Amino acid sequence: MAELCVDIHDRVPSEGLRDKVRLGLQRVGIEIVSADGESFDPAAHEAVGAVEAPDRRLAGTIASTQRSGYRDHGRVIREPAVLVYESSDPGGELAQTDG
Repeated sequence: MAELCVDIHDRVPSEGLRDKVRLGLQRVGIEIVSADGESFDPAAHEAVGAVEAPDRRLAGTIASTQRSGYRDHGRVIREPAVLVYESSDPGGELAQTDG
């Protein structure tokens, strides 16, 4: 049932109805997860792409959440799908760095 409600939340075009579904999910213990600004962790996030970091220090940080993740009382239903910052090394190739 939780997975069905999550799917509905993702597909509802109306902001007002989406808010009602979100509140209903929260009432039964389902948390919507956004990861913007967090360090990328492949065990907790699904990388769907990379973008050039405006600052090399941001490499390995999540630039934006493309699809929210969900937890049901702490149990992961779905990881958030994210874009990760990468930076160019001096040779011009993209290289992801650790923090």
